[in-house]
Amino acid sequence: MPDTLERLRAILAEVTDLNRATAVLAWDQETYMPPGGVQNRAEQFSTLSEVAHRRFTSDEVGRLLDEAEADVRQLKNGTEGAEASDANYYYVKDTEKLPEIFAKELDGLLAVAARDVRIEIICPDGVQPLGFIGRAERFENQKASVNLSQFTTGQNRYLLLRCLVNGGRPEVARVKVNYTDELNGGTVEVADDVAKIRFTDDRDAADKSVNGAVVAQKEIMLTAVAKDEAMAQADAGNYKQAAQILAAQGGALNRAYADAPATVQVQLRGELDNISNFTSQLENGQYGSGSRKMIQSQSYNSRNSK
Repeated sequence: MPDTLERLRAILAEVTDLNRATAVLAWDQETYMPPGGVQNRAEQFSTLSEVAHRRFTSDEVGRLLDEAEADVRQLKNGTEGAEASDANYYYVKDTEKLPEIFAKELDGLLAVAARDVRIEIICPDGVQPLGFIGRAERFENQKASVNLSQFTTGQNRYLLLRCLVNGGRPEVARVKVNYTDELNGGTVEVADDVAKIRFTDDRDAADKSVNGAVVAQKEIMLTAVAKDEAMAQADAGNYKQAAQILAAQGGALNRAYADAPATVQVQLRGELDNISNFTSQLENGQYGSGSRKMIQSQSYNSRNSK
């Protein structure tokens, strides 16, 4: 157990350093970008993001998670493992929560920018909220709240609302965010804004207004949903149906790729690789606990913009 956790910690530390370097590039791009430097910076950002993604989703991490699960099952109590490795102690009723716990451990290594983030969304009359993609929160009386534990420096997290708009009013939702600003001495801050849309009968104008980055993030979130659906089918022994679900979502990712920013294209390529690997395992009868945990971890990270 100590060797397994130490190796996991070492890998997470490497990923953290890569993420921090990516955050510096993102900050530099917004503040000191010289003329003509956008393409080079995008390529640097893309390379670092891809290396970090590959490291965190590597076969070695999957193997180490399997070893950690076996060790947890053998321990008489959780404190034995914590004492042996000087690690945090968690009561793990379901060992499949281990990927989530390691994701939290990774968060602890990063610089926290905001904590206790509460997002309140209110849709006006004429807008029918259908829910959030990849999240369980529900609307009641046109209102929903989402709580996020923290944001790290340079991190983007996405909340994607699905709704039906009836009538010609531009306002879709009012958004209010409360959070503790750790970069400003722990003060409590409030921000609010209104999400609006425009209407047109011109199909070309509508097509040109589509934000490729938002579409890509939507497909990444829907990929997490598709992975969960595929896992449920695979758990029931329906490997063919599981592969069909993944293939359909792979097509959506490919369609979103062309119009996505370079930095997001890295994520799309990573998701396409993940889907391809999972589909190959299903087709070759290699689906098991190890592959399931890896897919579950990927889904969790995507849903939570990790």
